[in-house]
Amino acid sequence: MHRLRALLLKDLTLFLRGAGLVALLLPFLLLLFFAKEKESLLSDVTLKPFPIAIRDEDETYMSRTLIHMVGEVELFSKVDVVKEESDAELFAKGYAAVTTIPKDFFYEMYVSDKRPALLSLNEGMPLQATLYRAVFTSVMDVIRMEEAAHYGMYFFVYGKLSRQQKIDAYNETSENLFLDILGRQQVFDSDLLHSDAPSSDLRRLVSILLSVVTVLFLTGFLSSVPEERKKRILPRFVALGGNPFYFALSRYLLFLLFLTPILIAVCLLAVQVGRLFLFLCLLVPVSAVFLAFSALGLYVSGARMMRRVGSVYLLFSLILSGTIWPLRGLPVWMSYLQRLTLPDQFRMILEMPTLTESGREMIPFLLVHLFLFLFGWMLPHFHRHQEEERKREKGRSTFQNRAEVAENLQTERGVNRAEVAENAQTERGMNCAEVAENAQTIAEEDRPKGRTKALFRGCLLTLSKLRLIAGRRREAGGMILVLLLCGFLTAFLQKGEGREIHLLIWDEDQTQRSAELVERMTKVDGLRVSLKNRKEAEGERKRDLITGDAEGMLVIPGGYGRAIVTGKDARLHFESKASSFSNQGLREIIAGQNNILKAEARARLEAQKRLSHPLSEQENHDLSQWMKREESTFPPLYKIETEKETEPEGRLKDPFAPDSFHFAIFGVMILLFAEAEVFASVDHRRVERRMRACPQGVFVMRFSDLAALVLTGGVVLLCFLLPGQAVFQRFVPVLLFLIILASLALLLAYRSKNAGRNGAVAPYLALLLGLGGGCFTDVSAFSGLLGKVYPFLPSGALFGAVSGQQAGGETALLVLVMQSMFFIGILGVSCFRSKR
Repeated sequence: MHRLRALLLKDLTLFLRGAGLVALLLPFLLLLFFAKEKESLLSDVTLKPFPIAIRDEDETYMSRTLIHMVGEVELFSKVDVVKEESDAELFAKGYAAVTTIPKDFFYEMYVSDKRPALLSLNEGMPLQATLYRAVFTSVMDVIRMEEAAHYGMYFFVYGKLSRQQKIDAYNETSENLFLDILGRQQVFDSDLLHSDAPSSDLRRLVSILLSVVTVLFLTGFLSSVPEERKKRILPRFVALGGNPFYFALSRYLLFLLFLTPILIAVCLLAVQVGRLFLFLCLLVPVSAVFLAFSALGLYVSGARMMRRVGSVYLLFSLILSGTIWPLRGLPVWMSYLQRLTLPDQFRMILEMPTLTESGREMIPFLLVHLFLFLFGWMLPHFHRHQEEERKREKGRSTFQNRAEVAENLQTERGVNRAEVAENAQTERGMNCAEVAENAQTIAEEDRPKGRTKALFRGCLLTLSKLRLIAGRRREAGGMILVLLLCGFLTAFLQKGEGREIHLLIWDEDQTQRSAELVERMTKVDGLRVSLKNRKEAEGERKRDLITGDAEGMLVIPGGYGRAIVTGKDARLHFESKASSFSNQGLREIIAGQNNILKAEARARLEAQKRLSHPLSEQENHDLSQWMKREESTFPPLYKIETEKETEPEGRLKDPFAPDSFHFAIFGVMILLFAEAEVFASVDHRRVERRMRACPQGVFVMRFSDLAALVLTGGVVLLCFLLPGQAVFQRFVPVLLFLIILASLALLLAYRSKNAGRNGAVAPYLALLLGLGGGCFTDVSAFSGLLGKVYPFLPSGALFGAVSGQQAGGETALLVLVMQSMFFIGILGVSCFRSKR
């Protein structure tokens, strides 16, 4: 047991020496922030009432009635009638949208093609404007279908209509029209504003952050394994009588010791009652990932490569987990990889904290990681066994002469020395002597006679450091291919987000009306419907809803068709784990199609009443044809305007969902901070000391470091964005952001006493900048601390500058310029105070 204590003390010392205490405090600060801002975050991702304005040019009983009834909708906090103010003035006061009802709109839309109603949207409030647009278009579509059905009934009964008959139709349908419009959401048996969507969004964000923290902790604890392997510490420990199992157990115990408080805090933040069981479930995937990474540590060449592999694993896990973008459109075999990612496991545990559901979800994940662990531990033994067999096949005699033994021993020592030298070169990415030689060449040359010569020397140093960061050619080429694959996946998933909404439907009614509702839903543009059977697995239904493969589930209960035919109130059950935006959009689509069925059924009942006999099959067919004819010829009722000249095509995406550019910036931050570790190494300090002999040597040295990191960040960003986004249009803000990020990473590296300390702290700094800057979810509209800090963070200022919304883009660009000048100034001052 004393040997295990010695190992625990050794691992704890190594972790704390590498700024492990600071790396431990940063996640706690993050969790304290979540505990403090939990209510604010929940309210920010919850659908909150917002104000709208209506410009009433009609000033009739119908328009006043509509305004009064709109004011009773709980989605709108305030509905003001305005006259003189312009749209820009109203947007500045915080109104999400302005609706203009033209003169004689309600009267003329029945008898002529008068100008349509005008809807102006405030792009400074994207979520609220998009929601009101969904409600407004749904209302106008209900008006169009209601009037088309009633007009079709009038034409079917009376034939050609006179002007007076059109006015009569207008008077008869107005009351039903308003009741249908304002009561369209009453068809659901659940309320949108009290749905589980906000809590689901928060759990999604917590699963992302917990995955990032877990992988960063793992790479921090296991980064010393390659160095210990080269120094053959484990064989020495075994030779002294130690158990090799203790080596892995000590790291696992310390890993749990530091991660357990974070898991406990996550369980306390969760709303489930079984928090102890939730904690045990969270430990299972964490332990599986530890086993896989501990086996990986036997093969990577060094600590920096260990962190690089961990960063790549993290990026792929976030992309393929479905926590950032739903995996719609991916091949089926690739969507199965979702179950093998750590964020997906955390989210399933937080969403479905029961033994049966959580155990079923974890089985593929555990099997794959256990296989990786066994394969990683058994492969070295297999190679050792092959080497022994090869030696036996050589037929070496047991009684070898002394000269042969000495020769073999000398050969083995030479091979071992060559392997050690090669491993050392792989760890540093290039031979340190090459960098020292470049620096010595600059020191021995004459004093530069012009700026061109100094610039040339700086370029040579920059290129040599680029080689140092990239490492061997195979490593650099493999990293570029991996980043290109990440870029293709993110671009594909973001485009797939705007393709179709997937809706699951259970038809328990099995009547003609329920079949008509399903058929109408399948014909809606941008909506993909899957008709399911109640006997299908409940767990699969929950997984589809949680992961976003299906954004909603509609249950048509028994008795729905009869209620529609008889004109009674029908009820539908709708369930969704998507965001409030997607939830509201789907509810509007379903409610609109339900109102169409109600309007058609009402028209049939009215036709029977006017004809004084039940409709035959042929008469029902003729009435349907008249209603379809009126629907196709009905004039447009509205026009939508934004601050842009053209209206974007297709449905708007969820404003809370980040795009691939946001995620690419997080990838750049976490990789750039990890690669900056090389500038905190002992070899780099030695080169810098030699550069002091040159005129302005430290200045050239450090700014070549800056240029190398900026170029590295640019290459990483290009690999992410080349498959699907315009890069060069954002050149200036991206360049300023990379300068800020590289300067910050270098200052952290210069202040670190060793590379391990920089490698332990820097990834958490990237996590904090990514969370506060909106890399995982759009926080620009948040009202809490995140919303206040967002514009002043480098990533937040970058996103504000590239979005160019109103005057915010110029302000954000100014923030980037000031921050870049500030960090470059600090970097320049550090050149004169360098004592490394």
